[in-house]
Amino acid sequence: MSKLRIAVIGAGSFGRHHVRVVKEMSEVELAAIVDPNIESARKDLDEVIGEIDAAIVATPTVTHESIATRLLEAGIDFLVEKPIAETSEGAERLARLAQKNGRILQAGHLERFNPAVTALEKALTVPLFFEVHRLSVFTPRSLDIDVVL
Repeated sequence: MSKLRIAVIGAGSFGRHHVRVVKEMSEVELAAIVDPNIESARKDLDEVIGEIDAAIVATPTVTHESIATRLLEAGIDFLVEKPIAETSEGAERLARLAQKNGRILQAGHLERFNPAVTALEKALTVPLFFEVHRLSVFTPRSLDIDVVL
């Protein structure tokens, strides 16, 4: 059986980790990296659509819906980093399009598999409020979306 050909679309903060993981997987082939800011990457999604079986979308949130729509219309299954789209309406449009085309649209939920998170699940109760503190340095990469989304 031939290897599943995967493209990573967006090779920035999260995308570079997807590139690394896909390269480590023996059952898949990293068929392309699509990113306008990396010299060795292809610049355009249209160049790879006919050459891939699946994709990972790790671009800025404001581009998720347009990229995902192109993938779904081309019959390509994909994982998209969260949030799926810039708005809940956009996410619903994508879900309906995926269902209509019989394609897989999977949201990335990496933290579900974080050992610290899985350990905390055993101690969870019904929360009455949340108190949140930033413990790392501020990065402006996700300022295009609301923190709750």
